[in-house]
Amino acid sequence: MEQFKSYLLSRSLTDEKKAGFYLSWVTRFYKFCNKNPADSITTEDIELYLKHLSKSREEWQVEQASEAIRLFQYYKNRKNTAHSKTGLEASAQWKSVAEEMQKMLRFMHRSYRTEKAYIR
Repeated sequence: MEQFKSYLLSRSLTDEKKAGFYLSWVTRFYKFCNKNPADSITTEDIELYLKHLSKSREEWQVEQASEAIRLFQYYKNRKNTAHSKTGLEASAQWKSVAEEMQKMLRFMHRSYRTEKAYIR
C-alpha cells in the first residue's frame, strides 16, 4: 500500500493529507469485501461498499472513497499490464535489432567472432 501512496504523490493525484485517507478507504474496502489487495474485484463489490458507506458517511466521503478505489484499481492494472506488455515488446525489439545488426555485419564481411561479440 505504501507503493500506492508513493504513486499518488509522485503523480500529484493528491496531497500528503488526502493520500492517507485514500489508503484508508482502499484498506477498508478490501476488509469489507474480505479480500486481499491482490485479489480481483467486481463492480458489484464496489457498488455494495459505496452503498454501505452512504448510510453512515457524508456524500463527499463516499465520493472520495470511490475515487480512491478507482485509482487503486487503475494502479494495479497499470502495473500488471505494463510489466507483461513491456517485457514482450522489449524482447521482440531486441531480437529485431540483433537480426538487423547481424545482417549489416555480414554485409560488411565481418568475421563470425566479431558478429557474436557485437550482438552480445
